[in-house]
Amino acid sequence: MANVIRKHLHEDLEKAVGFCQILRKGDWLFLAGISTVRPDMTVGSPGDFAAQTEEVYQTISSILEAEGMTLSNIVDELILTTDINALMTVGLDTRKKIFGKHPFPPATGLEVQRLAVPGMMIEVKITALK
Repeated sequence: MANVIRKHLHEDLEKAVGFCQILRKGDWLFLAGISTVRPDMTVGSPGDFAAQTEEVYQTISSILEAEGMTLSNIVDELILTTDINALMTVGLDTRKKIFGKHPFPPATGLEVQRLAVPGMMIEVKITALK
């Protein structure tokens, strides 16, 4: 695929598991599920939904900023969670704080039985357009 740029948050982990965290194609940016998983496969802030949510969106914001974008550039968001009630309360409050002046993007929230690494409570997949 021409003009595709692949970037990594945790390159060794991504290669071992078989995925690319960040893909840029022209003005499009695709982020695979952003979570609080560390390179050693531990989870940041286990059991703390608000802290995990805040860290996930800080990571997303940092990636967007590095690509010359902001949260306003998000055109699609898929939120996977192990606790939909927490997403609709604590998660919504955290997202409101993080998005601030930026409009909420089109988003889908889904509750799943579990995520890839035990302790993960939220994972967010993003598509953004510059």
